Amino acid sequence: MTTKLVETRNVRAVKAACTRALQTNGMLAVMAEVGSGKTTLYNHMVDYWQQYPHKFSVVKVKAFKGQGPSRISALSKLLVRAIDPELHIPGDIESRYEVLARALRYNATHNNRRVILAIDEAQDLSLQTFRDLKKLHEIDGRDRRGEHQDNLFSILYFGKLHNTWDRLFSLPELGYRINRVKLELLTSEEIILFAEQKWNLKFQDIKTKERFPAVVRHKTPLGVKYVSMALRQTEEFVDWPDHQPITVRKDHLQILPLLSLKWMVKQSGYTLQQLTDLAKEKGVKSASRQRISEMLSGKLQDSAIGQQLENAVASIVGAGQEKEIEAVG
Repeated sequence: MTTKLVETRNVRAVKAACTRALQTNGMLAVMAEVGSGKTTLYNHMVDYWQQYPHKFSVVKVKAFKGQGPSRISALSKLLVRAIDPELHIPGDIESRYEVLARALRYNATHNNRRVILAIDEAQDLSLQTFRDLKKLHEIDGRDRRGEHQDNLFSILYFGKLHNTWDRLFSLPELGYRINRVKLELLTSEEIILFAEQKWNLKFQDIKTKERFPAVVRHKTPLGVKYVSMALRQTEEFVDWPDHQPITVRKDHLQILPLLSLKWMVKQSGYTLQQLTDLAKEKGVKSASRQRISEMLSGKLQDSAIGQQLENAVASIVGAGQEKEIEAVG
């Protein structure tokens, strides 16, 4: 069953781009900051296609670092199995390539299923793997009407923002072939949409509702989660069931930025010493364990230093947060 999505510009853009990629058997890269909902979008799209095996043959892959210069042998094997599980798969890559080519061409003329290779965390693929995938993608053939097709399957890359993409898009043999979508930060209206639809928040009045997006430090679905969970962890709401709506009041807006930051720090697992060291690496000379502790407890007297430390700590724990949430933007 596919995850219900909060419909935003990002969701609509990715759905449209994936549809175009499948229609043309193209290559697409979906890139996003941590917490933008990339993996949930990936899972949603793949789950949808897998519900229709008579229309789609899907290979779902998560990339990992440190797996050698190229993963093309394993990926070609997965593609063959997705098209026809009964086919014998040779051990050497050259013979495996020929088997894949025959399978793709047979599928194009007889089954006409859309073959999709969908890779999550694609920023961890090596450049050689990208180059080798291009070779597979260049397998051509004819469709059921006898018309020539330059490509017989689509490749969808989902990944975090990373210098891998800059290197990839700069390559003359690859850059122009890959269409791309970058997930944008949420608008104020979308932040409110997430708060209401995903996290079951309501607002005391229109003014409070209008001011709420300003307390969400990271304008992503994950950022809305930080604020919502911080509010639910307060003494006032800690025993409330998740399905019970919480009404955000004006006085909540004043405490939510610091509460959400404390919740982020708790979830990140960073120690005060680690936060201090990382803040100093970012050039925050005023950082110390005592000052960060006082800032998190709301006891730091110097507001300027407090704001500087708050921004630094938020940046550190935000960048270190790798977990994607279930509703995306």
